[in-house]
Amino acid sequence: MKKYVVILLLSLLGTGFAQDGFPRTIIDGQGRELTFNAPPERVLPYYNGSFGHLATLGIRPVATGANPEMLGDDIYLEDGETIPRPMVDGTMWDLDFEKVASYEPDLIMAFSLDDVDTSGGIAPVYLPSRPSTLGGVQDELRNVAAIFGVEARAEEVITTFNDRVAAYAAVIEANADMTVLKLAMVDDGQFSVATTGDPVCQMLDIVATCEWQDPTGGSGWGYRTSIEGVLALDPDLIILNNWADDDPEAAKAALADDPLWAELSAVQAGKVFSTPGYDNPIASNLPAAQKVLDTYMARFFPELFPDGPLTDEQVQEILAENQ
Repeated sequence: MKKYVVILLLSLLGTGFAQDGFPRTIIDGQGRELTFNAPPERVLPYYNGSFGHLATLGIRPVATGANPEMLGDDIYLEDGETIPRPMVDGTMWDLDFEKVASYEPDLIMAFSLDDVDTSGGIAPVYLPSRPSTLGGVQDELRNVAAIFGVEARAEEVITTFNDRVAAYAAVIEANADMTVLKLAMVDDGQFSVATTGDPVCQMLDIVATCEWQDPTGGSGWGYRTSIEGVLALDPDLIILNNWADDDPEAAKAALADDPLWAELSAVQAGKVFSTPGYDNPIASNLPAAQKVLDTYMARFFPELFPDGPLTDEQVQEILAENQ
């Protein structure tokens, strides 16, 4: 898998960082203006999304509130690399603002206006746009890149990602009418069905068919239904998660004795792919989106990708052949 993470060269930091285009004013995702006289050098993202965008651009924060599973994933960090977490007793979302201040950030990347208030003026605060589409994810990456003057890097990784999607789509064109359902076990025998509002479903829809709609007319990322509702959809492929238990085998085992589950085409064909929740991340940044593609394209279509996910070289060869 091509890593989008690159180590930011020391020559780009501090007084050696290119100052072209500064000072500049950025409009953040909540419409707030932030003016930067130079690229920030000590950025601290509170949450997963902003950490993912920084990693995509090769920018290392001084600390982050991103969850531990994300910090242990090699799509974001090199092996053995660590980023400190300024949390209260290591709790997932409970930031210790004294610890935050101790890292002397010159930019905080938060999530909501509440975060601006609770940060107590430690540093300027950037708020994201909360994208709900892949195009929105890419636009947010561009906005983050503009803060640091690395717009060219953002365009490079966006092009690389879009090339990969196009290459997968070209290879599986004959199978593009196969239906894939991103499904989660919730509680009380209910399931959550991902709709076209879910960024992962939007991406998978490029290479398979994931055009599920909420029958109630809702506009969210998914809706709840029963096993009967899932059977009515009867997809060819299923990505199954269990929100109550991250054990993938437990998710499958819990359904094994349900006669209606056994009637599903995907179950009968052995095309149910169950993974821990974090291994099927919401595509809130391009490394996560690529992980979804590389993981599931090879599992959905092993006959088309017998050697696993496409390499960068294969991507370019496929695109050249299909020009």
